[in-house]
Amino acid sequence: MLKSIEALKNEWEYVRGITLCFLEKLSDVDLHKKFPRNELNTILLQCNELYDIQQNYLEAIRTHSMEFVKHNLYIDSAEELVQKMKKLDIELKKQLESLVGEECISWFGEKKDIHEHLCAMIDHEMMHVGQIVAFCYAVGIVIPEQVVKDMSLDG
Repeated sequence: MLKSIEALKNEWEYVRGITLCFLEKLSDVDLHKKFPRNELNTILLQCNELYDIQQNYLEAIRTHSMEFVKHNLYIDSAEELVQKMKKLDIELKKQLESLVGEECISWFGEKKDIHEHLCAMIDHEMMHVGQIVAFCYAVGIVIPEQVVKDMSLDG
């Protein structure tokens, strides 16, 4: 794998690991607790969004064209969502193995190279992780110990 792509893969694995930790360690009550936000106002809804959007990023690598398509599939089981996310991550790794680093993705008429595309995917996930962390502090959800450690948070 190209060294620059491998570095981005490693960053993806870091942030995705945090997302999966929230899904695997929090109770159903905590995953469904309402946040002060109009939409995507639970951790489970935020994670469903991440799963949905990741599908778009993977499709864009295949087609060289980014489109945001809502798949309208809500997964109410954290366990099932974790499995689906892990399956997508396996697919992502396979796609990354074949990249030469010069691929371009059309983002609504603007060309982004594969590195920019992958950075956008990582940034999107990290933005949601940041929201989840902030909401946990706001509504009193205990952040999983591994997340506290990995992100150097004050538990």
